[in-house]
Amino acid sequence: MNRKVKILIGLLLVLIVGVGAVFYFVSQKIDPDLIKAKTIEAVEKALPGSKVKIREVEYSLGFTVDLSVQDFNISYAVQKRFFLM
Repeated sequence: MNRKVKILIGLLLVLIVGVGAVFYFVSQKIDPDLIKAKTIEAVEKALPGSKVKIREVEYSLGFTVDLSVQDFNISYAVQKRFFLM
């Protein structure tokens, strides 16, 4: 084989292994509990007076990102407002 072709194949293999290593590293660093906490924080900030409960968060990384949220509940506290006229 030509030397340029061998170098090109070697670079391609290094690129493929590198991308696989990045996916593995990222999948190990993502914590489902952190996703759950950040989601609850964002929803409660967007909807003042609400209480958010999430039972479980699962994710999958690959060519697509799959996110599954189990039992997502939002409840509002009843607020009594009195108007004086």
